[in-house]
Amino acid sequence: MLDIFLIIPVKRWLLSTMYCLFTICSFAQKEGSVWYFGERAGLDFSSGTPVTTQNTQLNTMEGCATISNQNGNLLFYTDGITIWNHQHHIMENGTDLLGDKSSTQSAVIVPIPESTHLFFVFTVDNVPGTEGLRYSIVDMRHKEGEGKVTEKNKILYAPVTEKLTAVKHQNNKDIWILAHGHNTNAFYAYLVNSSGIFNASNPVISVSGTVHTGSVSNNAIGYMKASPDGRKLALGIRGMKLYELFDFDNATGILSNPVTFQSGDYNAAYGLEFSPDGSKLYINSSQVPTAKIYQIDLNNHNKISLVGTSASPYAGSLQVGPDGKIYFARYQSKYLGVIHHPNAAGENCMFEDDGMYLGGKFSTFGLPNFIQSYFYQPLFTFTNTCFASPTTFSITNTQNIDKVEWIFDDPVIGVNNMSDKIAPMHLFSQPGEYEVSLTLTYKDGTSRKTGRKIMIQALPTVNLGKDTLLCVGATLQLNAFIPDATYKWQNGASNSSFTVTHPGTYWVEVNTGECSLRDSIQVAYNKALQIDLGKDTTLYKVNSLLLSIDQPGVSCVWQDGSAGNTFKVTTSGTYQVQVSNGCETTTDEVTVTFVPELQVDLGSDQLLCRGQTIRLESVQSGVSYLWQDGSKIDHLIVKEPGVYWLEASNQYETLRDSVIIHYIDPPVINLGRDTVLAAGLTLTYTFTGPNTTFLWQDGSTKNNYTIQKPGIYWVEVNNTCGTVRDSIKVTYPAGTPAINLGKDTMLCEGTSLILEVNASVKTLRWQDGSVNHTFTVRQAGIYWVEVKGSFGTIRDSVQIGYNTLPVVNLGANAALCNNESLLLNARQSSDARYLWQDGSTEPELLVNSPGTYWVEISNACGIVRDSLTIHCPACISSAMPNVITPNGDGANDQFILPCINEQVWAIEIYNRWGKMVFHS
Repeated sequence: MLDIFLIIPVKRWLLSTMYCLFTICSFAQKEGSVWYFGERAGLDFSSGTPVTTQNTQLNTMEGCATISNQNGNLLFYTDGITIWNHQHHIMENGTDLLGDKSSTQSAVIVPIPESTHLFFVFTVDNVPGTEGLRYSIVDMRHKEGEGKVTEKNKILYAPVTEKLTAVKHQNNKDIWILAHGHNTNAFYAYLVNSSGIFNASNPVISVSGTVHTGSVSNNAIGYMKASPDGRKLALGIRGMKLYELFDFDNATGILSNPVTFQSGDYNAAYGLEFSPDGSKLYINSSQVPTAKIYQIDLNNHNKISLVGTSASPYAGSLQVGPDGKIYFARYQSKYLGVIHHPNAAGENCMFEDDGMYLGGKFSTFGLPNFIQSYFYQPLFTFTNTCFASPTTFSITNTQNIDKVEWIFDDPVIGVNNMSDKIAPMHLFSQPGEYEVSLTLTYKDGTSRKTGRKIMIQALPTVNLGKDTLLCVGATLQLNAFIPDATYKWQNGASNSSFTVTHPGTYWVEVNTGECSLRDSIQVAYNKALQIDLGKDTTLYKVNSLLLSIDQPGVSCVWQDGSAGNTFKVTTSGTYQVQVSNGCETTTDEVTVTFVPELQVDLGSDQLLCRGQTIRLESVQSGVSYLWQDGSKIDHLIVKEPGVYWLEASNQYETLRDSVIIHYIDPPVINLGRDTVLAAGLTLTYTFTGPNTTFLWQDGSTKNNYTIQKPGIYWVEVNNTCGTVRDSIKVTYPAGTPAINLGKDTMLCEGTSLILEVNASVKTLRWQDGSVNHTFTVRQAGIYWVEVKGSFGTIRDSVQIGYNTLPVVNLGANAALCNNESLLLNARQSSDARYLWQDGSTEPELLVNSPGTYWVEISNACGIVRDSLTIHCPACISSAMPNVITPNGDGANDQFILPCINEQVWAIEIYNRWGKMVFHS
């Protein structure tokens, strides 16, 4: 309850500074995104920047609370008496809660951990009052998300003051609800977990600080807030003009070490708030004609600064927002004051009186009450505190930072105990507690240092054993016990052990702190042995049979002593297996008979010489035969040409095969008598015969040959039955001149050849029309001469080609360093032979050492040679590199010593922190 005696309008005053240290980023959690307060005023932070809203039904003097989902969408809100849903309709059964519009913190809304639809609404009444601390339950599953109050006004404790706050447990899942008794100095802490209010009948009671007493209700008025990081708690006592600060253990719920701030300047002590990083505490006072706002440095309690004054005489609530700014409720004002940079010291926090326009709506004294952890913003955060994997650190706000220095409290690591990276990763040397410190230096020269304790958790050890096979009816006890651990089995059970009675996959997840490990085991049960190798069998056209025991978890021993679930049968016989599963043993056997495949193959067609015979046969057991002549024996002697076939039958099928037998005589050949062939005429022979080959005196093998000029000609004819030869001499008539230009030949470039015809020839003509008895060849081509006379026309020709002397150039002398190599290429386009100084005969030579190298190239026209000298210059010390930047950009990535002697050497380069950055 808050009494108002006088409202005096005064001139607005804006406090500003020229700079700030840094800008706070928006938070990830959006449960505190929608605010409803005052006389139907509202703000929506879901976009990151507050926007005014006009749709709320709430009209309250002081206390109020709202809750949104993780996406920032409104769920419901309350003044401690009535609950409205997101449609701004009164929720079913949502009236007559026992809070009060004139209670400082009339309500706070707390989601039940691990539930998506159940919420507690805690309320405190107006003091003096008898209703005390109570709770109601909202279930959002009703009416398609509009919600319903399913339980209402359940008492926890009475009497209490108008102070009510909430903050997360150290496990970051459960939530503490804190209230303060009236006429006492006792705090009451209740823990909300997934099961509900864990200690509803047995709260954690801390007796500490000032007694909130007196007949004047002013001593029950004033806010109580936990710091967003859960380490501190502060409250204001309006009538006593004081604020108190306590240490809060968010693991146990215990408060201790009170520090009192009391002054006549703290008139009507009411609103207070912690900075998001927990380093500052803001308090206010109502000083007619102006309200005042003070900043207390929590690292130095004597450092208290006046950071803002307001045109409003009455100071209301201070509440941190999702954007990291602190908002100040001004009674009967269309504006909220704003502390833009609450983590900054003194006036650098930048208070603005008319900081947020409310779209024509009016603020009163209160702003929504939230779980304070929603607004926690440490200077740095970290992820993964499980041993054996790196912990990643990140700075909450990196704007305007010039340099950073991390110290991980892990000196055994050496130089890696420090880092200058914005977001380093550190692998701690062992489990345990570490005090990690961070020093930030900003571009304006200022610096800031902070530290956080980090507990590196030892990994749990869990081993359920190997996959196993049990006999029918047996059980298996799985044990995963580790001290101070929690367990989750595949069926949701939470005991440290589990009894297996059925086959399946079993797993357990063991959690110690935030580290967890899972192990699994496959358990199978033996089936009753039912072994069957099948009936005795006879197989045809099959050369093997695989006997198989298709039952997992059994051992098999076969008749030959071999083991395994399968046995390959390739011969006829009786086969036996003995099978055991550890629970029982049984045997089975089977007889397998292989019938040979029926085969009939008389072979390929045959060509025989006259008088030869051949035996055709097919000898198989259990087979009957029938030949084309009606005989039924397994063979047949063939003496004459013809088509022969055999039909073979067994009990499964009948097959037939045939063959053709040919007979031939030895070859006969006759070229005729020696003959005189007139010039211009030809003599042609053509022969035929099956499987016959021919060979003529000039090596040709065709079955025909044409004689065009005098000479001795012969042919050799061969077939499978013999070889014969015949010859013939062919002459020209008397007086026919002899013309012979010689064989085709190859000349070297620059030479010539004289072709000549006997001078007795009277009439002749060369290919170019000339008629001389000689012709000089100077270029490649086909050359012919034609002679005419009474004998007719005769012609002879020759082909002349030209070859060139090789050309070689190995290039200029060269230098090689650092194991370089040089490929010498002497390849020629024409046929050539190569000889290098080392005896090699390839067209190319790879050089990788100093020396003189030469090559000789020869062909039909001559030999040429070329050489060069390879040397290695002396190493020049000034060529040694003086910089290395191995960052993968392609420049100075490697440190190479030129021309170094071939011996064992090494080089190491270290940075200024003593860390080796290069080794070669």
